[in-house]
Amino acid sequence: METIKTSYSDGKLVVTMAGRIDMNNVEDVRKEVFAAVEAHPDVRPRFDAKELDYISSAGLRVLLQVGTRYDQPLDIVDVSPMVMEILETTGFTQIMNIHPAK
Repeated sequence: METIKTSYSDGKLVVTMAGRIDMNNVEDVRKEVFAAVEAHPDVRPRFDAKELDYISSAGLRVLLQVGTRYDQPLDIVDVSPMVMEILETTGFTQIMNIHPAK
C-alpha cells in the first residue's frame, strides 16, 4: 500500500495519506508531499486521511512544514477516531481545519 498519493485536478491538490506515517517512512512522505506542493505552488493542498491508521510526531512535523507556506490553515479531511485522538492530543485541531470521517 502506498503511504502517500497525490493528485491534481480542476485546480485542487489532494494528498491522500494511508497506513502508517512514522520514522520508518517519513522521509519518503516528506519528499512526495513537497514535490507535489512545489509543482503547484499557488494551490493549498487538502490532506485526505480516510485511509490513515497512524501518524507520528515526525509525520505531524511534515504537515506543519507544509502549513507554514500558506496564510490559511490546512484542511485534513475524513479523519478516523484514532487519528483524531492524535491530532487532538498534539493540538493540531487548534491550528488546522480537521474534518472527522462521517
